[in-house]
Amino acid sequence: CVAAVAGEEVAIEATFEASAGVTELRARAGGRAFAEGDLADSPWEPFASAKTFHYDAPINWSGFFVTVQFRDAPGTLSPVYSDDISVEGMPGPYPLSTP
Repeated sequence: CVAAVAGEEVAIEATFEASAGVTELRARAGGRAFAEGDLADSPWEPFASAKTFHYDAPINWSGFFVTVQFRDAPGTLSPVYSDDISVEGMPGPYPLSTP
């Protein structure tokens, strides 16, 4: 799980593993897992073993999902994979008052 102050952006790093020959990936992140059709607007980018996503944490618990698909040089597509992490948005510090 990741903890964050509610209303503030938190960086979440996802790591990827793929078989030899994979040259590209496309990924989408958000509050749910995505289907292959949902990835159509996500650009293909060179394969990297990690990518950082940014999320505005709401108050309380929420799920942050990353969906990814891989492609090799001949253009063969992998299945779509999704995973999630729980994010706990906590209230920010209360201002100190003096009497």
